[in-house]
Amino acid sequence: MPNQTATRRGREGFDGRSYWETRLRSESGLRATGHRRFSEAYNHAMYQVATDHMVAALRSAGVELAGKRILDIGPGFGYFVERYLEWGAEHVTGIELTEIGVTRLRQRFPHQEFVRADISEMDRAWLGQFDVVSAISVVFHIVGDEAFDRALRNICAAVKRGGHLVIVDRFNGLSLPTARHARYRNMRYYEPILREQGFSVLSVRPMYYVLSRSVVPLVGPWLLSWEPVLRLLLRLEHYCGRRLGSNLGGLKFLIAQQQGPPRGADRPGRSLRRQAY
Repeated sequence: MPNQTATRRGREGFDGRSYWETRLRSESGLRATGHRRFSEAYNHAMYQVATDHMVAALRSAGVELAGKRILDIGPGFGYFVERYLEWGAEHVTGIELTEIGVTRLRQRFPHQEFVRADISEMDRAWLGQFDVVSAISVVFHIVGDEAFDRALRNICAAVKRGGHLVIVDRFNGLSLPTARHARYRNMRYYEPILREQGFSVLSVRPMYYVLSRSVVPLVGPWLLSWEPVLRLLLRLEHYCGRRLGSNLGGLKFLIAQQQGPPRGADRPGRSLRRQAY
C-alpha cells in the first residue's frame, strides 16, 4: 500500500500551470480540456451531454443566465464561454491559468475579458462580484488542500449577494484513484467554506451517468470511441438522465446561492487587466 502522506505531498507539489500550458499547446480541440485518451468525437459527445445536464441543473435551481455578468474560472479554450453567450449572458470574464488559453480566448471572444491568473493566489479585492461564477471541471484539478481552500474562498467572494455559484466535482465519498493532476473531493471539503461564505446549496445533479468513464484501462478509450459503441452510450446516457437521480461517484454540478449577510456593498464585475501576470 502506498504511503498516503508521501502521495499527498507529491500531488501538492504538482506544477499545475506547467502541466496545463504544455497540454493546451499540444492539443487544439476538445481533447485539450477533456479526455486525451478518447477521440475528438467522444469528447464532443461528452461536452454536449454535460451541456444538456447543466441546462437541466440550472433550470432545477431556477438560475437564468440571460442578461447576467458571468465569471468563468478556468475557461480553457472557451467551450462554456460560448454557451453562456449563446444563452444570453451580458458579459463573460474569464480567469485562465495558461498563457495559450488567454491568447486563444481573446482571439475567439474579443468583446469579453480574459486574464492569466491562478484563482488560488489572486487578491479578492481585485475580483469584483458577478451574478454567476462558474468553475466547470476546474476545482478538482487543484490538488493541494491549502490551494483548494484559498481558491474556493476566492470563488465564493466573487459571487454577489443573491448570485449563484456553479462548481463541478464528485461531492461524495465514492471515488477511484486519480491522475496526478486531479483530486476529487466530497462535500465535507466544501460545506464548511460554503457555509462560512453565506451560501445555500440549491441543487446537486449529475454531469454524466455513463460517459467520462474508461471502465477498461488501455482498451477502454479505444472501444468507447468506436462510433457504434458511442451511439449506444449516448442512448444509455439519455435513458439514465430520464430515469435516475444519482450517478454515484460520477461528476456532478453543484449550484449554490449567496444568501449570507452583506459583506460590504455589492460591486459590479470590473476590469481584471491589472491582475494579469
